[in-house]
Amino acid sequence: MLLYALSGLTRLADKWPLLDRLGVAPALVFDSADDFERSLGACETWSCRTTERFGCPPPVHLPFRGLEALDSSACRRLCEVAEAVCCFGARDILMHAFLDDARAPQTAAAALAPVAAAVERAGARLWIENTVESCPQAFLTVATALGAGVVLDLPRCRHFSAIPPAEWLVRAATRLGGLHVYGDGGDDRHEALGEADRHWLCPAVARAGASPLMLLDVGREDLAASAERLRGWLWTDA
Repeated sequence: MLLYALSGLTRLADKWPLLDRLGVAPALVFDSADDFERSLGACETWSCRTTERFGCPPPVHLPFRGLEALDSSACRRLCEVAEAVCCFGARDILMHAFLDDARAPQTAAAALAPVAAAVERAGARLWIENTVESCPQAFLTVATALGAGVVLDLPRCRHFSAIPPAEWLVRAATRLGGLHVYGDGGDDRHEALGEADRHWLCPAVARAGASPLMLLDVGREDLAASAERLRGWLWTDA
């Protein structure tokens, strides 16, 4: 099972030697559309380099900051980024559902439909990742309407939802294909994986299919220990 480490492009050059040594591939994250535009050339370079080293292009997390209004301008920017990274070979595209208390899932799905269509035209796979949704139903409504798979951030399920993470796994089972993995330090802190994380993470991996997207999201200083621990768990508990 290939592990991915989420990384912004500005930090990737410094992180690459460690990723190369650990055999952990990068997954590219763009906080904002401006972040992507500043990094356009580097995105192509690192996509090629990742493919050469790991045999597959990096997954790409589409921008989210500054796009929360989900108006026509925001959706156009999301489409532009999705089309560009697919031209660089990306085959797994992650996106938030952009849900909030005032936006119905049907409204979000209708706004994001052109992004899903752009990803589909490129022959890539679209994944919807949860953020602060209080229940899985609205989140899954968006994913289903877009024909997308689901990547679950289980610590966020725990902290932002009254529904237990185990229930999220059950309800998302037919679309679940990836996990956003980090040590659950509370208050949305992304810490190194510890032994206490094993009890929720390993059953989640078992539900996520044969080759789930495993997106490790920890600091550079915690990456080696977390990758080693995660691989040990998956091998032992498989």
